[in-house]
Amino acid sequence: MLVAKNMMTGTLIMVIGVIFFFFVLVQLMPKMKAEVDGRFLSRLYLIVSLGVTCMGGWIFFS
Repeated sequence: MLVAKNMMTGTLIMVIGVIFFFFVLVQLMPKMKAEVDGRFLSRLYLIVSLGVTCMGGWIFFS
């Protein structure tokens, strides 16, 4: 079964966003609890990963 170009691209971008989200949660968040800058950057990375995931979903369904 062939998949449309948008579906394949959207799926790949969404998977990358989800992997990045879990990487930030598991690897970066526990190490950055003491630093103020580290907490800010890890939260920023979480927002970016959610944005990438939403962008992949938007491309998938367009």
